[in-house]
Amino acid sequence: MLVSLIVLVVLRMFSLLWLVQGLVELVIALGVVADVKLRLLPAFLLLALSIVSWITAPILARLAIGKYDTTVTISGLTREDLYCCGFIFLGLYFALLSVGNVVNWLHYYFMDIAQTSISYSQRPTPNYYGLSHDLITLVAGLLCLFKGKKWAGRLIESGK
Repeated sequence: MLVSLIVLVVLRMFSLLWLVQGLVELVIALGVVADVKLRLLPAFLLLALSIVSWITAPILARLAIGKYDTTVTISGLTREDLYCCGFIFLGLYFALLSVGNVVNWLHYYFMDIAQTSISYSQRPTPNYYGLSHDLITLVAGLLCLFKGKKWAGRLIESGK
């Protein structure tokens, strides 16, 4: 089995997760009467993300693996392959798990800024710790995902 096929499966599983989360957000947003249009935004973003990621999963899998797509077999599996797969899966895990939270936090901050009932000077300063945690995780995941092959090669060269 090719590593890109494994990545494809993982991407599509997260697409399904985002689809379910988007549907849940949609149901919750429809239950709220005030500012329905703004409250629907996260649901539609998650639904769109799930559809786009499902459709583009083969392309994303090829981009993540690059030209070094190998077949995963027990006898032919090298240490570099293991490192590469580890970085890719770690990157996928971090990036895909945090992207929904980043979208949610950004929506929260934009909703806070959009409130016009409170003047800017009276509005409390928003807490950016929640966003920073997920944003750092997302960036770390993307770095692992797209630099994993290079890092795996460096680990092999260094003898670790």
